[in-house]
Amino acid sequence: MFDKDARIFVASKDLDQIIPRWEWRTFSASLDAVERAIGPLADVVPRDSSEIYVLSVHGPQNAKLRDGLVDIKRLQQVDDDGLELWEPVFKAKFPLGHSDIAVAFSEWHLPLPALSRDSYTIEEFFNSLIAAQPALRVARSISRAVASSSKAASPSLYDCRSTCMLCRASHSSTKIAA
Repeated sequence: MFDKDARIFVASKDLDQIIPRWEWRTFSASLDAVERAIGPLADVVPRDSSEIYVLSVHGPQNAKLRDGLVDIKRLQQVDDDGLELWEPVFKAKFPLGHSDIAVAFSEWHLPLPALSRDSYTIEEFFNSLIAAQPALRVARSISRAVASSSKAASPSLYDCRSTCMLCRASHSSTKIAA
């Protein structure tokens, strides 16, 4: 797993600790029928969070920024039922250095822009680097995750409200991940 005191987590290091996960998403104003089918979750522990997503038009890789960390995962496969297998490939905390930014832009299939600083805060990263990229979209998201506190595999429900700032669209969704 990621050590919060470490600078970087890349797929080429610690491969035995990378755990790809299967996720399924659906978008609707209400998924009451799905929630009834899953049934009540045992030992429910709700968690509210605010994230910023950076999405590339060049592929399904996405970056999530939460709690001062940037986390990039890569889509590995989609099964016949739409279940998606995602692999975490990079995690770093702000401020980001040149090598951190190089990894992110490589995952987005974009050339590394000229870097005028030794490191970038979240604000500098967005204002100087992301905003200048027409191939990237930024979405702010507020989520409530409702999951079992048990370590056994069980479904989790995520209610998510998101606004895509660059494409000016609003979305509401509920994501279910096993």
